[in-house]
Amino acid sequence: MNAATIHGLRDIRIEDLPEPVPGPGQLLVRVMAAGICGTDLEIYAQEHPAYRTGRARFPIIPGHEWAGEVMAVGPEVTRFRPGDRVTSEVAIGCGQCETCMSGRENICPDRREFGIIERPGAFAEFTVTDEDRTHSIGALSFEEAALLEPATVAVRAVRLAEVEPGDKVAILGSGSIGLLAVQAAKAAGAGLVLATDLVDAKLELAQRLGADLTANPSRQDIARTRRESTGDSGFNAVIEAAGSPDALSDAFELVAAAGRIVISGVFGGSTYPLDPDRIVGGELVIRGTVGGHGVWEETIRLVSAGTIRTAPLISDVMPLSQVQEAFQSASAQRPDVVKLLLNPQE
Repeated sequence: MNAATIHGLRDIRIEDLPEPVPGPGQLLVRVMAAGICGTDLEIYAQEHPAYRTGRARFPIIPGHEWAGEVMAVGPEVTRFRPGDRVTSEVAIGCGQCETCMSGRENICPDRREFGIIERPGAFAEFTVTDEDRTHSIGALSFEEAALLEPATVAVRAVRLAEVEPGDKVAILGSGSIGLLAVQAAKAAGAGLVLATDLVDAKLELAQRLGADLTANPSRQDIARTRRESTGDSGFNAVIEAAGSPDALSDAFELVAAAGRIVISGVFGGSTYPLDPDRIVGGELVIRGTVGGHGVWEETIRLVSAGTIRTAPLISDVMPLSQVQEAFQSASAQRPDVVKLLLNPQE
């Protein structure tokens, strides 16, 4: 089969590899669509923590945002059959540590991750998934379903932000996670949603997807935005989805007293100087989140109902043979690109 494999720093190759064979409790799936994520770009640039520290090693078939069709099932599989349309979760915990036993396998220190750490991903014609981490995509198109994984990240961030009906919510960063979080916040009943980004085209898309207000911090004063949009009371919940110290600084500027800040962006090793007095004096709640653990079925329902739309985020679908061009385009952070998909079957 054809597969895109990362061998090192900006070294991604199309290779002819053996078709994988499903073991007990596993499914062989033909990949129909797979999205390029910021995490894939981190691996490509050797900026991902697991590759910087040596915990994960090359080569790796990346790709953890995907959807496809079941071709065969291994022994002991009971819920799926050939022809089913599916996607899968990313984190695979060890199942034995205290973290896993508490239901947080997404942060298990010894976890494997589909397409990221010690588990081949979906930038290939075929991949193998575990039945217990696989989900049916129903009538969703493969392209729409390939964005279910980032949608779960957004839904979980909104859940951890404890967004309630009528809340004022700020989403900082209007990339794929931020745009999906705008919709998830609206689905949770947010009364006012502000979206920020440095790219006006992404702010326009945020408005089309439900943002009530937008702001470009490169030319708009965030403190003034807070005053004009909330009467200076601030936002009940702020979700940082940019992975930027500047955006995190804006989060503290925008958040209300007793507000919640959820950080979902990946910072690539950059740091931000926190002001503990601001946290203590405002009784702020600050949480981090990684992945979409525990919200998959909820997210699939929201996307299937059209409450969260993933199709508007798709900028282009390219054949797997053009993976190098796709990675270069995604790495360049072009203003007209939100999400690029690969089709391994073209």
